[in-house]
Amino acid sequence: MRFVREVADSEVVWGIRMTRGFANWDSGETGEWSVMPFWSTREEAELLADQFEGGEPAPIPLFDFLYRWLPNMVNDYFMPAAKCTTDREGIALRSSDLQDRIHRRLAEFGRLPEYQARSRESVHAERSGRR
Repeated sequence: MRFVREVADSEVVWGIRMTRGFANWDSGETGEWSVMPFWSTREEAELLADQFEGGEPAPIPLFDFLYRWLPNMVNDYFMPAAKCTTDREGIALRSSDLQDRIHRRLAEFGRLPEYQARSRESVHAERSGRR
């Protein structure tokens, strides 16, 4: 998946920040899930930014995306969608599947242990109140 390759290489994921949170829309499949679009480049995010009131492309560090955004999306009933187009079509995945794919790509280049160590340090800091 091109999205996975590109975000693992750049270590940045792009979303669209609005005046209240990040861009999303109803999935149309069920009443409780919403789709939250993400892109691997600023230019791609800019293509849809004007479709959302106050929408501006916003970078999300890959570490934050992997260990803060994706794990919490399911609790908030969001489904990530990669490479969305102007007609709001994209590749929707379960957040855990997307995280696994990015982990595999990072592992191919020996960078996964660095991310996992940072994640453990972050969890430890949060538990000890240093965050």
